[in-house]
Amino acid sequence: MPLGKVGTVNPVTMRENSSEKYIQIVTVDGHDFWFMGFVNFDKAVKNLSEGISQFVVPGVAVPATGSGENGKNFQ
Repeated sequence: MPLGKVGTVNPVTMRENSSEKYIQIVTVDGHDFWFMGFVNFDKAVKNLSEGISQFVVPGVAVPATGSGENGKNFQ
C-alpha cells in the first residue's frame, strides 16, 4: 500500500481481551484494512505512525516550520 494512500493509522485494543490488539489503516479513499499478530505491537504502531507523519508527497509544497534569524518565522 503506497504511503500516499494512507489516511490514518489506528491502534485498537479490545476491551474484553486486552491481549487482542489490531492496527486499522484507513486509506484516503475510505477503505480500511485490519492487521493483527505483531511481534511487538507498540513498535509497529510507532513505526507506522512515524512513517506516515514523515512522508512527503513529491510535487507538494511542505509548509516551513523553522524559525529565521532573531526568532522570526519565515513566511
